[in-house]
Amino acid sequence: MDVHGRFNNSNTAGILSRTHYVGYYLDGKQNEFKEPLPEDQWITVPCPVIVSDEEFLEVAALRAKRSPKVTAPRVVSGVTMLPAEIARCAQPGCGAGLTYRTGKSGRYHYYNCSARVKQGADACDLPSIRREKLDAVVIDVLGERVFARDHLTALLGHLLDRSADTDKRRRKDLALAKSELTGVSKAITNLLLAIESGAMRPDEPLFVERMAHNRARKSVLEADVRNLERQLSGPKKRITKEMIASFGEKMRQALWNGDPTFRSAYVRLFVERVEVSADEIRIFGSKSAVEKTLAEIDEPLTDPVPIFDREWCQKRTR
Repeated sequence: MDVHGRFNNSNTAGILSRTHYVGYYLDGKQNEFKEPLPEDQWITVPCPVIVSDEEFLEVAALRAKRSPKVTAPRVVSGVTMLPAEIARCAQPGCGAGLTYRTGKSGRYHYYNCSARVKQGADACDLPSIRREKLDAVVIDVLGERVFARDHLTALLGHLLDRSADTDKRRRKDLALAKSELTGVSKAITNLLLAIESGAMRPDEPLFVERMAHNRARKSVLEADVRNLERQLSGPKKRITKEMIASFGEKMRQALWNGDPTFRSAYVRLFVERVEVSADEIRIFGSKSAVEKTLAEIDEPLTDPVPIFDREWCQKRTR
């Protein structure tokens, strides 16, 4: 019976690093108690030679040169605007997230379907798309459509008569944030107790992942509580047409000319999902995020970016 499996990053890396293909492999690296032995006690087992030493070493050198661990800092530290949970492949039968890759020694930057990266072209046929091209499409849709004066006034017009309801919503949001903060704090305490009792080790992947997630969520919730308490105790603000127009202009400037980190944060705030196929790009976002940003941020160019729900109407570009 023939058994066929797909190539992916992990098994390809294993194949390229095995010495079996150059005529030997190393055995006896552990004793009967599964404890590591020194290298001079390992056993060299001969195998049929498939590739030459020169080819094997050349591949090893190329892999070392192209490793992300030695990528130039300017590439590593670049702001990725669309993470995989937002940017998705929309090719038929796929739906995987888009991952970020570089080419030509870091000179070019691309979004690629993660299924294609891991499993090859048989898994998905979505072509690579230049990072600056897709980022520009998303920013232009926000700037030219969502925050255009007429569209924004129509989108937020109902707020002109609803400013008095803002405090009621804020009190509800504050109660929910405090309740979730209590739960997250308890989860952190339980994880620490598990370490203290010996039920978990601090180097276990599950502990590390859950603790990092809970601490990050706690930080966000604490910021939300502070902001909501500040807004409830501060002067009340009535929404006007002039305020909406000013807000739209400030947001356009922040998206087109602002600091890359803030620009990325605003895109992630307003955009829920970007679906990319070979024929079109569909962008979905949150109306409530736009509403709450207008109501709760006095200066979009400099204030911290809050995290809100996402439901503004779908936008599509081809």
